[in-house]
Amino acid sequence: MLAALPKAPNHYSPLHEGNEERSEKRRKIVLNVMKDEGLITEREWEAALESPLALNKENGIYANEAYFTYIDMVLEEAQKEYGISEEEILSGGYTIHTALNTTAQEAVNEAFSLDSEISAQLFPANGPRHPVKEV
Repeated sequence: MLAALPKAPNHYSPLHEGNEERSEKRRKIVLNVMKDEGLITEREWEAALESPLALNKENGIYANEAYFTYIDMVLEEAQKEYGISEEEILSGGYTIHTALNTTAQEAVNEAFSLDSEISAQLFPANGPRHPVKEV
């Protein structure tokens, strides 16, 4: 799975909710390429395909989905300011200090979730009194 991530980490990360199927497909593609290039044997390929992906969602920067957008913005800013790729930042031993207020970020994430009362008030459904226009 790690070999599959550099192409698009956020797009293929199995730690992001909703990416499970996409990340599994990418994992299989990488395993097939590894087998075809002779980097792994047929037996290793079969074992890898049969083994479940073990994920630790309790630790790391993606432990809480409320922080995803904030983290993406920090990584993007670091890339623009210092010319370092996201892969280098995440794997190169860098430490980034931010002013993230976790309580506030979690509250905003909850408020804007699709099933919250606040979200329903802020983003009413399309109706005759409040038409919603696509831009």
